[in-house]
Amino acid sequence: MAPPRKKRYKTYLCNPKLMIPKRTVRRHNETNAADSSILIVNNDTPSSSEQHNQSEDIIGCEDSDSDLSSINMSLDDISSDDNEISDPVEDSRGKEIFDEMALNDSLNSETTRFEALLMILHYSFRHGLSNSAIIDLISLINKIAGTEVLPPSMYLLRKIFSSDFRYDIHFYCKVCMTYLGKMPESEALTSTVCDVCSTKMNSKLLNDGHFFITMPISPQIKQILEEPGMEQKIFSVPSAPNTCDTLSDLKNGSAFSRLIKKGLFNINIDLSVTFNTDGSPIFKSVKNSLWPIQFRLNELPLEERFESHRNLVAGLWFGSKEPAMPTFFTPFLKEAKVLSKEGLVWGYGKASKVFFLLCVADSVAKPQLQNVKQFNGKYGCPYCYHPGEIVEGNQIRYPVHTMYPNRKNKEMRDDMVEAEETGNVVRGIKGLSPFCLLPYFDIVYGFPIDYMHCCLLGVVRLSANLWTSSANHSEEYYLSELKRKKVDERLQSISPPQCISRRPRPLSDMVHWKANEWRSWLLFYAIPCLDNILPSKYVKHMALLSSAIYNLLQNYISKCDVDTSNLFLHQFVIKFEELYGKKHMNFNVHLLLHLSKCVSVWGPLWLFSAFTFESGNGYLVKLVKGTKGASQQIASKYCIFASIPKCIQIYTVGNDVLEFCDKLMTYRRVKRAMKISKVTVISGFKFFNPDPEEMQALAEINVQDKNILFTKKIILNSVMFMIKSKKSKKCNDSIVKLADNTYCEAQKFIKLNNAYSEQQHLFGKIIRIFLSTSVAGTRSSDEPKKCICYNFLWVFLSSFLCDDRSLFSSTGSKWRSRRKLLTPSFHFRILDDFLPTFNEQSLVLVKKLRELKDADHVDIMPLVVLCTLDMVCETVMGVSIGAQTGENPKYVQAVHK
Repeated sequence: MAPPRKKRYKTYLCNPKLMIPKRTVRRHNETNAADSSILIVNNDTPSSSEQHNQSEDIIGCEDSDSDLSSINMSLDDISSDDNEISDPVEDSRGKEIFDEMALNDSLNSETTRFEALLMILHYSFRHGLSNSAIIDLISLINKIAGTEVLPPSMYLLRKIFSSDFRYDIHFYCKVCMTYLGKMPESEALTSTVCDVCSTKMNSKLLNDGHFFITMPISPQIKQILEEPGMEQKIFSVPSAPNTCDTLSDLKNGSAFSRLIKKGLFNINIDLSVTFNTDGSPIFKSVKNSLWPIQFRLNELPLEERFESHRNLVAGLWFGSKEPAMPTFFTPFLKEAKVLSKEGLVWGYGKASKVFFLLCVADSVAKPQLQNVKQFNGKYGCPYCYHPGEIVEGNQIRYPVHTMYPNRKNKEMRDDMVEAEETGNVVRGIKGLSPFCLLPYFDIVYGFPIDYMHCCLLGVVRLSANLWTSSANHSEEYYLSELKRKKVDERLQSISPPQCISRRPRPLSDMVHWKANEWRSWLLFYAIPCLDNILPSKYVKHMALLSSAIYNLLQNYISKCDVDTSNLFLHQFVIKFEELYGKKHMNFNVHLLLHLSKCVSVWGPLWLFSAFTFESGNGYLVKLVKGTKGASQQIASKYCIFASIPKCIQIYTVGNDVLEFCDKLMTYRRVKRAMKISKVTVISGFKFFNPDPEEMQALAEINVQDKNILFTKKIILNSVMFMIKSKKSKKCNDSIVKLADNTYCEAQKFIKLNNAYSEQQHLFGKIIRIFLSTSVAGTRSSDEPKKCICYNFLWVFLSSFLCDDRSLFSSTGSKWRSRRKLLTPSFHFRILDDFLPTFNEQSLVLVKKLRELKDADHVDIMPLVVLCTLDMVCETVMGVSIGAQTGENPKYVQAVHK
C-alpha cells in the first residue's frame, strides 16, 4: 500500500481557482478591522464538511504572519460598500497575491535617519553583529533608499552616538607594570624612562598590548540621575525600611548607620557605589582574559539595581596575565577620590557626593587591592590575625583550635604605615593600599566576603569533591559509584520551578556546574538527595551550612537570624575539621567564620555578591567579534550603547520606534498579558464547567455560577504560578505555600463576580485541593521533635540528665504523653521577673570586659562564672553575694572548692 500523500497547505496561494478558507477570511477581517472595513467573502459558500476540511488544511500555519501579509496587501482596492464583492482571486495574474503595481510602488517611510540608526544599533547588539556586519546592513538600507541616507562608516556612527562617552588609553611599563599615564600624555614615550625599573619606553606599547582602557565615571552616573523620574525613585522613596532590628538593604547595615549618625553621609542627596573586578576568558584557544571594573549605584530601587544595564563599566584590562591591581585602579581611584570630596553636579545645579564604599572581589584579587599577603602565606586572612598553620609540608591551613581577634580599620591602617616605613611585613601587611586614599573606605570590611566564590565555588564544591573523589575511597564519607547513581536518580527526578534558572544535572557532571547550580544544590537539593545515602552526621553537618546561608540570603534578616546563622557557621567550621581533617581546612572554610559579620556591616549576602557582576562580564565578552583589539572593541560598542539614552532626549524618536527597540533588547517570552491589580495574567481566561467536588468547594464561598472563567498561568509578587502541564516535565510551578504553611498543588486560578456585579479576582488562593480519594485528618505530628537549637544543648542534657530517660530531654511518644507535667513549670514567661537581675549583672560583666579591651588575649571564663554565680544566687536564693565586685570572696572560694 502506497503511503498517504502529504497534504499541501495554502494551495489557494498558487491556484487562483481555489477559494480562500472561511476561517482565514474571518481572521484577516478581524486583523484589519481596526484600520478598514475590508471583508473577504467567497461567492460560493462551501458545505460544512468542505469548510471543516479546508480549516484543517491551514491549522498548521495560522500563526505565520509573513505568509498572511501578502493577502492583506492584495486587497487594498476592494470596496467595503458593495453588497456583492467579486472573488479577489479571479484575476489570472494573481493580483491578490503578487500585485505588480504594488510591488513596483516606491517605499514610503516616515522614519527619521536617527530612528533608523537607533533601530539598527539595537538590532546589532541584540544579535551580536560585528562592525563589518553593521556597515553592510547600513549599505543595504542605503541601496534600498537609492542614496546615502545613513552614515556609511563606523567612524561617523561613533561620532553621532559617543560624543560624551569616550574611552581613554593608559600605558604601563612592560617590565614592572608601573603606571605611566594616558595616551595623549604619552606621545613622547620614546624618551620616557620608568621611574621604578629605569626601563626605556618605546612606541610599541600599544601594539604589544601594554595598556588598559578607562571610561569616565561622572558622565555615566549623571546620565542615570537625569533620567525622567529617577530623582523621585532614588531620593524620595526610602530604599529600605528604617528599622534597627532588620537588615534589608545597605542602609540598614552598621557601616552606613555610622556614616549617617556622624553626618558624613546625607541620605537625601549623597550617593554610594559598589564596584567589582574579576577575570573572564574570551577565547577558548588562548589564556587571554578580560578584567573589567564594573560599578553600580546603591541608591537605585532594588527592582532596578541588579538589572544588567545598571552595571556600569569604568575600566578594561585585557591580557594573558592578571592585571597589576594598583596600576589598573590608579585612574579609577583618582576620579573616585574627587567624586567623594567635591561631588557631582547634575540636573539644575544639584551636587551629590559619591562614596565608593564596597569592593567585591575574589580571594585572588583582594590581596593585591589591599596590599596584604595572599591566603597561602602567614597572616593571610584579611579579617583576623590567624597566622595559619603549615600542613603536609607547604600548605597553609586554618584550624580552629584557637580563636584569634578580628582586624579593625584603624589597626590595619597603622600596620600599613609601619610596613611602608620599615619595608617589613607587619602581621601580613606589605605596605599602604591605594584604597587608603578613598574617604571613609573601611580597609577591612570595605572588601566584603563574596559568598559565590567563598561558599558556593569554595566550600560546597570542596565537600562534593571530597565525597566523590576516589582518593577518599577508604573514608566513611566516600560515595561509591552505586551511591552516586542513587543521588543522581533523586537529583534528576526533581522538577524545580522556573525561577531556578538551571535544571538539576547529575553529580557525574558537577565539574561543569555553574555557581547558581551549586547554590541550588546547597539550598534545595543536597539534603533530600543525600539523606540515608551519606552517613547521617555528614548530612546534618551540611544542613548547618545550608540553614545559615539560607537565613543570610533572605530579603529581611533580623539580628536574631544573624546570630543564629553565626552559630551555625561556627559549628560547621568546627565540625568540618573533625569530620574531614585539618588538611582540608582551607581559606574558604575559614572565611565562613567572618561571613555573618559582613552581613551585620552591609546587609543580606545578595547585596554584595558577584553574581550580577559575573553576568555583566558575560555581556561584555559577547561584544568581542574579532581577535585583535578586544578591549577596544568592547569600549567602542559600550560607549555607543551608553550614549543612546541621552541621544534619545536630543533627537525626536517616536513611541513605536522605542517600543521596537525595547522589544529587541528584552527577552520577552510572553506575547499577551493582562495586569489586574498585583497579578499578571499570562495565558488568558477560558470557561470551564466545575465537577461536583469543585462545585462543593465553590458553594462554600457562595458561588453558584457553573460557567466560571479560569486561567492556567499567573505572576504574583514576581513569582510565576502555573497549573501542572503534561508537556512540562522538567519544571513545576504548580506547588504553592499557603498562609498556614500548608503546601498544595494549584489546579485552577479562577475569576469570579461578586453580588454587586463588580469583578473580583481570586488568584493563588486555593479553595479546595483534591489530591486523593481518601482524606485522613491529623491533629498533630506522630513524632514531635525538638527544634534544632536543642542540638547545641544536647551534649549537656544527655550527660547531666541521664541520657534520654528524663522527661525534660525526651522526645517522641514519651514526651507527648507526659508533656503536660513539664510544660507549666517551664513556661516561656517564667523568667520575666528575673530579667532585671540578669541585666544588672550583665552590665557589671560588660564593665569588667571593657577594662580588659587593650589586652591581647583574655580568658573570660572566670568572669563569666562569677557573673553566673551572682545571677543564680540572687534569682534562686534571693541573696546578692557580689561575686563580681569582690564583696564576698570567702563564699566564692567555698563554691570553687
